[in-house]
Amino acid sequence: MMRQPHKRSIRGAAAWLLLACGLPIAAQDLPPEMASKSESGRGPRALQVALERAWSPSDQTLRLSVADTPTSKILTAPRPKAGPDELIVLRFQVRLATPSFAGWNNFLQMHVGEKRLGSVDGEGRPRILNRTSGAMRTSAAKWPSEAYFKNFVGHLDCLLTAFGPTWDAIEPRFITDRDELYWYLLDITDLCRGDNIEITFTNQALAKMFSKTVEHMKDQPLLIDGVEIGVVDRAVRDRLIEDFSKTLTGYKSHAQASHGDIKLSASIGGALRIEHQGNAWFCRSSFSEPGDRIHYNRLQIARGDWVQKVVARDNAITITADAGPYTVERVATIEPPFIRVADTITNTGDDVGIALQHDLIADKPGQRWRLCGMTNATTYSECAANPSAHLAGTDAGIGAAIIDTAMRAQLIINGGRQKLSFVNEHFGLAQGESHTINWQIYVGGPDYWDFVNAVRRDWGSNATIPGMFSFWRPHVEPYKSLMDNPDALRAYLKRKRIDVFSVTPWFEYYYKPKYWKPRSVYKQTVQETMRKVKAAHPDAKVIACLESFLYWQPESFFAGTLPKFWTDTKGKPPGPRPTHTLSLGDAGTKLIDATPWRDSVFRNAAGHVEIDLYYSTRYEDGSANLKVFPTLDNYWHKRFLDILDFCIDDCGLDGVYIDSFNYYVNRTHDRWDGRSVDINPATGEIARKYSALGILTAPARRAWVKRVTDKGKIVYVNGKRLTQELQDTQQIGFMEAEWTFDPSATPLNAPRAAKAQLSAPLALGVRAHRYKPQVQTQYAQIIHKAVIAYLRHGALYCHYETNIPAPGKPGGGEYGILNHLFPFTPIELHEGYVIGKERIVTCVSGTFDWPHREKPTCLRFDLRGLPVDGGVTMMRTQTGWRVKLKLNDWKETAVIMAAKEAL
Repeated sequence: MMRQPHKRSIRGAAAWLLLACGLPIAAQDLPPEMASKSESGRGPRALQVALERAWSPSDQTLRLSVADTPTSKILTAPRPKAGPDELIVLRFQVRLATPSFAGWNNFLQMHVGEKRLGSVDGEGRPRILNRTSGAMRTSAAKWPSEAYFKNFVGHLDCLLTAFGPTWDAIEPRFITDRDELYWYLLDITDLCRGDNIEITFTNQALAKMFSKTVEHMKDQPLLIDGVEIGVVDRAVRDRLIEDFSKTLTGYKSHAQASHGDIKLSASIGGALRIEHQGNAWFCRSSFSEPGDRIHYNRLQIARGDWVQKVVARDNAITITADAGPYTVERVATIEPPFIRVADTITNTGDDVGIALQHDLIADKPGQRWRLCGMTNATTYSECAANPSAHLAGTDAGIGAAIIDTAMRAQLIINGGRQKLSFVNEHFGLAQGESHTINWQIYVGGPDYWDFVNAVRRDWGSNATIPGMFSFWRPHVEPYKSLMDNPDALRAYLKRKRIDVFSVTPWFEYYYKPKYWKPRSVYKQTVQETMRKVKAAHPDAKVIACLESFLYWQPESFFAGTLPKFWTDTKGKPPGPRPTHTLSLGDAGTKLIDATPWRDSVFRNAAGHVEIDLYYSTRYEDGSANLKVFPTLDNYWHKRFLDILDFCIDDCGLDGVYIDSFNYYVNRTHDRWDGRSVDINPATGEIARKYSALGILTAPARRAWVKRVTDKGKIVYVNGKRLTQELQDTQQIGFMEAEWTFDPSATPLNAPRAAKAQLSAPLALGVRAHRYKPQVQTQYAQIIHKAVIAYLRHGALYCHYETNIPAPGKPGGGEYGILNHLFPFTPIELHEGYVIGKERIVTCVSGTFDWPHREKPTCLRFDLRGLPVDGGVTMMRTQTGWRVKLKLNDWKETAVIMAAKEAL
């Protein structure tokens, strides 16, 4: 069973709520650049540009109210005459008027004519001229990098909008581009057609996002001020945005290596140059050094004082550098189609924090790029599942993928038409320690999917997905009635194929204790479920539902230390819950410290134990969940291994499902993992040490998976392979991709499914009831549209709460393609289709090779899952069959497979 995670719609919302209650933001959470006005004294670069033939509206300030629905203003201006060497630009400043600094979000959506204004122009160049990159770097731990343009609550390409009280002071947690305050200077040349320019400003902020009424928000509108449209010389773009042609001009080779058709060289300053079939790319890096002010040591094109040696041998180049507090040795080895990079950092002094950045720069602008699988994104900070980027030119492409666990956990990736950047601003290294960051650069053609498939093969990602997964809840309808009627169960499973049954009750969590306490009760329950399921489906796999980070404790365990609002209402506080994670006080923490759980619980910066009250409401008796994590030597790890042994050995189950498996966003502050720090952006000194639990728990979680798979059983998890330790394990992880799926969107898309591209290409299906009112009449279409949206990113669908009404009923249809997706052993992923050893699944037309002597069958389905005839021709070849398939692209699905599979 999956539970909807608690999510905030508003970036910086935590700060907003604190300020609303009169509480200040903690000083340690603010960067040192706190000046209310420009730090440099120059002022915004946006205002240093003189606009020729400029136009301004009569209303100097536009007020877009925060209401129950989005509000808009339309401006119509005469199009200024611009010569071939001139740009038409739009300048304005925007903020949400709040009494105090209170956060930010991407609220402002703009259209020029009917075209939506986004981060890049028609040629892929950055549209914002006065910002240093496509993202704002912030001191907020949860949102360290925020794209200036990104999608917001279903609305595409909305501009970052800061909340603040005046125009001359900016949100204190912003780190980069502080001089620019609220100003934007945008190139709109490609959007201007005809005699007039019509610009629509839309405020996508709604009153409900702030837990306030429209009346409360009437004095806090979104303000747009200083609007101007004018003309500037094209040289302004080159002056404000890095000119890579000038950056790369000074490169001189100092050492060379080659292998196959890849040539690699390095400058005396440590920058790498990669050549392949007439194309060239450069790699430069920077490593911060603490001091009175932060300093950056660079592997760059020009000579660098810290670089000691650059040498080449056969197919590898080694660069050594000494920063004083640490040394760096980079070994770049050519193994086509990759250049394998190993950066060994050795700490020669005290504990040190190092902000890292690696830039890949093309010698000429590319056509398109992807960050973590997402096309033309400007920045992304949840990168661990797909820690990659790719830049495509007309006939060549470059990409990179991060292997190292710490780098993946802390990674931000930025992208553009000519540069990809891999950024880590939280890397720490203890005194006397060394750490090697392994990553790889891919050199090949322009097809992104060639890059993805090369990395998948290299990482061993093509393990078999054994069957269609689904949660199975025998205690609730419709499953309860099916379990009591063998004929009905067989009929149900004939219509809706399920191969892997993840059965409830959850063990020692979430369900009331009567379902699993004592253990004999659970054993009897799941064995009875398994007996009935396998009577209907003999080949089924029945697996346990387990939780990785929450563990039940009765109210008595807390000995009166839980708050009154919790215990008095027996786990159901009236109205909104006051808290989701509760930090226990001194008494509660002391109580936990007297138990075996003391080495396994989450703790805040003050050392107090944190517990969960969000999912604990399920207990209804005052019980609550401890928040726990495993290390190889702690109590929770040993207890979880015992749980695994009980489920497999005692209960005889076929495996386990582990929820919330990756600990990706979780921290604990009672210890240091030796790699995770917050760095003072002004001095480079370590501001805070903590444990990123994704890093700290990786060895123990590997042991969990191996405990089960070494017994020949299966492991499904919620999440992907985010760490080097787990990359080669045989877990099957799905990605929760429904959060970025919209069944009414054109084209159908679910960008979060791209996170599945470097491990099991599997995404958890959508809950149709979330899409109202469409679900009443389009249930089947919603499900099959999700299948198509996932295939856009090379991912397959597995069931969540999928119960398609029968044909003839409202929203009815069939399961169609869903009954023919598995087993699936990946060979290649592509946009709209996937090729496996057992079958080919597609939602786009094409010609596909079936490499088997026996003639395959091809099944075709519409958006309701109903069969569609025709559109298939087959021809025998020397190695098998060639199948030519004509579909209604992105509106139908098809599968090619062995004929016996279709029976």
